[in-house]
Amino acid sequence: MIDSAKNWFWALTRREQILLGIAAGLLLFIIVVFGIVRPLWVGSFAAERSYQDSAYKAAQLDARYAILQSAPQRAPAPAGNLVQTLATDASQRGITLDSNSASGADGALVAIEGVNPNSFLQWSLALEAKGIILTQLSMRPLSPTPSVAGNASNSVQNVSVRAVFSRAANN
Repeated sequence: MIDSAKNWFWALTRREQILLGIAAGLLLFIIVVFGIVRPLWVGSFAAERSYQDSAYKAAQLDARYAILQSAPQRAPAPAGNLVQTLATDASQRGITLDSNSASGADGALVAIEGVNPNSFLQWSLALEAKGIILTQLSMRPLSPTPSVAGNASNSVQNVSVRAVFSRAANN
């Protein structure tokens, strides 16, 4: 078979041999470039991009982990009756609890009528530092009082609060 191909090639004119050589070279070039080089090139770029994405995600996880490690640890919740603890702490801050009752296994339902929202939120943050967390909150403005001119006041001064507090889980 190879001998017959050699005989066929040598039987061609010089010009046909040159053109056939150029065509074979172009075919070989196309096969090498599009069959070997380009797939390897594209694969290397895809692998590099995948590596960069993985490195970026790993850096994000490391940053989140560092933030979690630097977060302040909650103090353990004070022992004793949670309802009594809330009543004592609220009275020390000048907040009057209209209702303070046990809720669930280790929680307390608090109702306050007419409290400044900033005072209440500062109190709840102070409780969180002590290990008592706010698990549910409902705030609604008290009905606005008419001013001297008879118009309703636009600013909300006090709110009605219903909140559920519970002891923070041990870290």
